[in-house]
Amino acid sequence: MEGQFHSLIDIFKTGKEQYPEKTAIIMGEDTRTYGQIFDNAKRIAGFVLEKEIKPQDKVAVISQNHVDYIETVLGIIMAGGVPVNINWRLAAPELHHLLQFNEVKLTFFRSKDESIRKEMGELTKEMCQCVDMDCIKEVLEGVEPLEQFIEREDEDVLMHLHTSGTTGMPKTVRYTKGQYMRELTTCVHSLGFDKDTVFQLMSQLFHSASIGPYSIFACGGTIVLFPKFSPQEYLKSIEKHHVTRLSAIPTVLTALLNQPDFDRYDLSSIHTISYSTCPMPPELIKRALKHFNCGFQQSYGMTEMGSIVTMLTEEEHIKDNMRYLNSVGRPIEDHKVKIIADDGSECAPGETGEIVVTGPGMMKDYYKMPDETKEVMVDGWYHTRDMGYLDENGYLYISGRKSDMIISGGENIFPLEVENVLRMREDIAEVCVLGVPDDYWGESVQAVVVLRPGSKLTPEEIRTFCRGKIAGYKIPKKVYIWEELPKNTTGKVCKAEVLKKIKEEN
Repeated sequence: MEGQFHSLIDIFKTGKEQYPEKTAIIMGEDTRTYGQIFDNAKRIAGFVLEKEIKPQDKVAVISQNHVDYIETVLGIIMAGGVPVNINWRLAAPELHHLLQFNEVKLTFFRSKDESIRKEMGELTKEMCQCVDMDCIKEVLEGVEPLEQFIEREDEDVLMHLHTSGTTGMPKTVRYTKGQYMRELTTCVHSLGFDKDTVFQLMSQLFHSASIGPYSIFACGGTIVLFPKFSPQEYLKSIEKHHVTRLSAIPTVLTALLNQPDFDRYDLSSIHTISYSTCPMPPELIKRALKHFNCGFQQSYGMTEMGSIVTMLTEEEHIKDNMRYLNSVGRPIEDHKVKIIADDGSECAPGETGEIVVTGPGMMKDYYKMPDETKEVMVDGWYHTRDMGYLDENGYLYISGRKSDMIISGGENIFPLEVENVLRMREDIAEVCVLGVPDDYWGESVQAVVVLRPGSKLTPEEIRTFCRGKIAGYKIPKKVYIWEELPKNTTGKVCKAEVLKKIKEEN
């Protein structure tokens, strides 16, 4: 493969040598150049070694998006440590559990919650050293920067990330250096980044989606970070920094388009809007195409695969009268997808089964969970537990999670296909469809929706809207209108909590 990237250290070393004054990260009024990131990382590496961290020792980073996040991860890698990226939104006992489970020796920690800061101090004082990242300048005073970095082989573990934990405590996913760098290389080749890219994103850097920012750095581009979302500030930033690419889920994109003064911002620099995780309603894409006058790019992946597996390109969004809008595209470079039936046989085009994938970024394992690892990694393929099908042209369509499938009156129904229809209605901001135990049907399809401000939409109007768009047995038998949906710390809807609340209401 041409243009192979060999290490994160080399990526930032190149930046330091070739364009040291170029801005790599922007967050509000704070910035980091490529030269600053590399120099700061060397000092952090020196500090890590002073704390007697040995090669492959685990060092945690717990922080919301910040300009110093990347240099902290890089410094740990320079010193031979393994960065353990942990969701800062977790409660202190959950953080403590993950620190113990990962056998962390040193933690870089940031939180604006005084109670969590205090609790974390108590919980970690006998387990590992904890550094307050808000005081990092003072901590690093007098520390000699590391000049000779600790070598790491391709098969050595590079970092730990975590799954979202929708069914319990997050699993720890381990990547080797070789796996991560090969995945990063394919992402650079597939996503179309270059040195002129200015990428504005909402994703948190502890997430597997951080491979996007690292891919930007590999090209010499710039990322614009946000710790939290504000439509007005987001639009201002696009204009101010001449942002070329956005990362936006449907709720973010809708909030931007609904901003009363949307038309007064100069958004002409945007040429691509990227999205993943959530399907984008076709009506929303068409609306955004008109107002942003740009292309769209969708990706599908998961933490266990280093992130991206398939992509629907800008051209494919509008190809053949937008016929592929409901798909998540085709495999990116060096990745493969197949659909398997319950008996293990490969499904024919159009036949729904479990999605299994393979590619260069597939995880090493779930840390300290050998049985769970063997269950999902079989003969070099990762079993996603997602259900879907491939069409005759190799485009992948997601039906939903295997565990989410509803069996109502003997019919198999995937919540996602019902949710996609409900998202077509502009009055609906968020939706969750699930199966509720029913004495007659076995399970009944039910939906919980969050309406847009000012909407007077009724449950019966929502059911009527579905008629003719999906089979009658798939139409929700009950629709609930709530003010909000319960979500986990990464923003995914907790269906178990939704089901519990529905049962309590009945």
